[in-house]
Amino acid sequence: MSFKNLARSFQAQAKWVRISTYFIITYLIYALIVGVVTPLILQSQLPSVLSDKTGRSVSIEKIRINPFLLRASVANFQINEQSSQAKFVHVNRLELDIGFWQSVFQFTPTIEHIDLVAPYVHLSRLEGGEATRFNFTDIIDTFSQSASEPTKPEEESAGIPHIRIGHFRLSQGQVLLSDKVSGTDIDYPELAFELNDLDTQTTLAEISEDKTTPKTKNHYVFKLVTAEGGTAALNGQFQLAPFEIKGSVGLANIALAPLWPLSNELLEAKLTDGLLNFHIDYSLFEEPSGVRVRAANGQLSLSQLSIADSHKPRITLALMQINDMSLDTKSKQVNINDIQLNKPWLDGVFSPNGLDLVSLLTPKPAQKTVDSSSQNPSTTSTTPKDTAEETALSQQAVSTQSDVKASKSAPHKTEQEWRVILQSFALNDGEVKIHERAISNGMFWRVSSINAASGVVDTLFEQPIDYTLSIDIAGNASEFLTQAQGSLNTKGAVAVNQQEVSGSVEINQLALSQIQAYLTPYVNLAVQNGMADVSGTFTAGADTEGADNPMLFRGQANIAALAVNDGDKQEPLLEWQNMQVSGIDYNASANSFSIDNVALNKPYAKLIIDKSGQTNISNILVKQSNDSSDVTGNQDANVEAASDTQESSSSSSVMAIRVGEISLSDGSAYFEDNSLRPRFASGIESLNGAITELSSSAESPAEVDIKGKIDGYAPVALSGGINPLLDDMFLDLNFSVSGAELTSVNPYSGTYMGHFIDKGLLSLDVKYTLQNNQLRGDNHVVIDQLTLGRKTDSDQALSLPLGLAIALLQDSDGVIDLGMQVSGDLDNPSFGFGSIILKALGNLITKAVTAPFSLLASLVGSDDELNEIDFAHGSAALSAQMTEKLNTLAEALAQRPGLRVNIEGTVDQVPDAYELAEQTLQRQLLKISGENTFPDDISASTFPLAGPFAEALETLFNQTTSKLVEEERQIVKAKLQEGDQEAVIEETRLAQALSIAMYNQTRNAIDVPRGALGKLADERAKVIKSFLINNANVDANRLFLLNSRQHLQLDKSAAELTLEAN
Repeated sequence: MSFKNLARSFQAQAKWVRISTYFIITYLIYALIVGVVTPLILQSQLPSVLSDKTGRSVSIEKIRINPFLLRASVANFQINEQSSQAKFVHVNRLELDIGFWQSVFQFTPTIEHIDLVAPYVHLSRLEGGEATRFNFTDIIDTFSQSASEPTKPEEESAGIPHIRIGHFRLSQGQVLLSDKVSGTDIDYPELAFELNDLDTQTTLAEISEDKTTPKTKNHYVFKLVTAEGGTAALNGQFQLAPFEIKGSVGLANIALAPLWPLSNELLEAKLTDGLLNFHIDYSLFEEPSGVRVRAANGQLSLSQLSIADSHKPRITLALMQINDMSLDTKSKQVNINDIQLNKPWLDGVFSPNGLDLVSLLTPKPAQKTVDSSSQNPSTTSTTPKDTAEETALSQQAVSTQSDVKASKSAPHKTEQEWRVILQSFALNDGEVKIHERAISNGMFWRVSSINAASGVVDTLFEQPIDYTLSIDIAGNASEFLTQAQGSLNTKGAVAVNQQEVSGSVEINQLALSQIQAYLTPYVNLAVQNGMADVSGTFTAGADTEGADNPMLFRGQANIAALAVNDGDKQEPLLEWQNMQVSGIDYNASANSFSIDNVALNKPYAKLIIDKSGQTNISNILVKQSNDSSDVTGNQDANVEAASDTQESSSSSSVMAIRVGEISLSDGSAYFEDNSLRPRFASGIESLNGAITELSSSAESPAEVDIKGKIDGYAPVALSGGINPLLDDMFLDLNFSVSGAELTSVNPYSGTYMGHFIDKGLLSLDVKYTLQNNQLRGDNHVVIDQLTLGRKTDSDQALSLPLGLAIALLQDSDGVIDLGMQVSGDLDNPSFGFGSIILKALGNLITKAVTAPFSLLASLVGSDDELNEIDFAHGSAALSAQMTEKLNTLAEALAQRPGLRVNIEGTVDQVPDAYELAEQTLQRQLLKISGENTFPDDISASTFPLAGPFAEALETLFNQTTSKLVEEERQIVKAKLQEGDQEAVIEETRLAQALSIAMYNQTRNAIDVPRGALGKLADERAKVIKSFLINNANVDANRLFLLNSRQHLQLDKSAAELTLEAN
């Protein structure tokens, strides 16, 4: 049958048959085009289109469309990586099922379901290049280049179209994140998302109020599983117009360590362990004022946290938990019920560069990139367009700055700040280990058992924040200790707005040996033992301008079992059993510091002098070396700082200091001198007493009353008043020692006196006053029964005759009683307290041995020079004045029984020889004249001119001079005539002149031998001894005649007396 016949036959059919046939043919054509042709076209053309759009290789294994069910599916859709055939995006199956009849009858586009099965995406950050690039950056660049024609602005949308989706499901998804920079791969092997009954115009209110509306409408569920087994889940419901979403977010066992390598280029720290758990209910919705977010029932926990460096863990945290969090963006308020930190642990090193944990956790500085213009010279030229753009930007910047200035000057409403309210905070069993090398040479500090808690914390800070804190402390120079060496407990409140903290503090059993490492660079001391306890209340405020912030402390302290050794010999230097300090009161606002009582129980101090003469305290301070260049460079700064210090010190008041009482109980001190041979050692024991009312006020000095015993038996006492806290120190002290045994100081006497002491007691009573920096002192020294022993060969011994000094100073009872007055000026740089006493004592002894007779005369209230007895020329007879002087000497000798007197006669050669010659002449004249006696008061001028003596003179003249009397007469006459021979001389005058001439010539012709002078000297000494023995009752055994003739002195007519010790 031809086609025409077929057509006629079809036209001849009934109308309904024809219509049915048309419909079937149309439907078949539709099925053919949609079900067969379209998938083939899409499968062949779509990959190339997508490849052109993305610049990537795109493949699709199969596209199917069911024209009857209106269901389409795509199998194995894949986009490859840019430079390889590896998968960038891959979907095993995408299926879309359109609800045709629902769309027709409900007049709403409806999709019954969308299934996305096993989607996979690989996101990677690439390495290299100046800017950060990802494995999808090229796709974005391709899209940007293809969009060359400007798009027309979209018309304002009339609203969200009404669309329904019955069920959207994404299953078996996988996301792989790669970071080529850090070499990190993060795999999320399981990803799922479901959306049920989506209606773009349904509201949450309708869902909750309309009982016929399914409660699962617009409900979504998202779940992500990590490679480590952690999960992230979101679920809830939402509406689009107006937008609102509510639901919950949950994270369970999220391992943080795999995520941390992404920060390798930012931080040095490595997070090696940690699990995150989080849950919160939230809602987000639109309001006229903007989007509002509300959250409640928030819970966050971070457990098993461990942060390490390249070698070992540095920070760990067993658990951080935040409970019951809520927030509201409208009220800008966050509420947290509590935060807990359990067992935080830190291990750090504190060096001169600071705490290494800071650098470990501080972001690295951004690496500088090379200026692209320097690499590409062609880009350095500036086009007019660039210049115009730069000008516009500059003008815009200027305009912006003007707007900012205007906005600052104009009044504006202050935006509400966020408010956070935390009900409580707790830190439990924390620990910090710090190896400190910044201040000391190395100290290992362990702060453990850290427990802290707070009350309500409100960022409005209208109410103080209560807190408690307790820690254990342990420090050691070689290792971290496990046993605590002290503890601190404090509780109180922090007033943030007032910048003030107040509370109580307790420091218990703090081992003072821990501070040794910080003392060593400055002092040669070794703290061997000692436990400190401090307790009290305090208030402290920040030093802000215009605010009188207090700094107060009231409490007490105790240091027990202190033992400090000297750093060189490692021998005890200072010890005490206990020191209790009570009533401590410090007030910074009042600039005052007071202590009620300082009680020292069994204090002990030790002073040692070594063989070289150095004491164990002479090298306590370590000499600090100063770099001369630093000193020179800082001179100006030092001068300026000094000026500022002087100004501030002059403007500020001096702190008022008061100490109620310092008491000593059973104290002792020990002194040892190893520079002597034999060595010297002595101690003061049973020291008891107090210093009361010590104050920086000048109103009254502190009272001192301290008593003790030297070597356990000799009482020693210190009493009086003192005020060392004044700028010009004041003291008025009495110090006494009674009956100290001098044999104990034999090492000193043997070294410096040249003799050991066999016997003797010392009593000392001194009084010193210091006022206006002028020292005055009265020293009363009593030495009883001092007896020197054998002599030593010390080259440091005094050259003075010590035995004589003792004999001069020791009275008839064997007592030396000395009084010394000393004075000095403390402003004198050369002032030394010990030096002025030694100088006074040395002057006293020197004066005694160099002028002993003056000392003797002073004993009997005389000022006579008792060391010399004068005689008339040629005579050995004592005058009345000399006998009186000898009586005075005898009286003084009676008070100094230890002295003996040496007597030596002397002569004056010329006058004594003259007198002896005249005495010889008179004896010869008497003999020649035959007379029995020689007339008194006869001299040359009064000699008789006639009689036996005149004749005897003429005879003796002739014998002695071998001259004739008549010849001598003529010579005398010629002298009387004075050249005038005619002059008449009276006979009487001539006879007188001749007698005188013969007398003098005869006397001068008599030779007085040295022996005669020696005899005269000897006689004079004997006369003195005889008088002292017979008339003054001096023991003959104390008087000694020296050999005057053998060592004849020819300078005076006297006898010299010298003293010696018995």
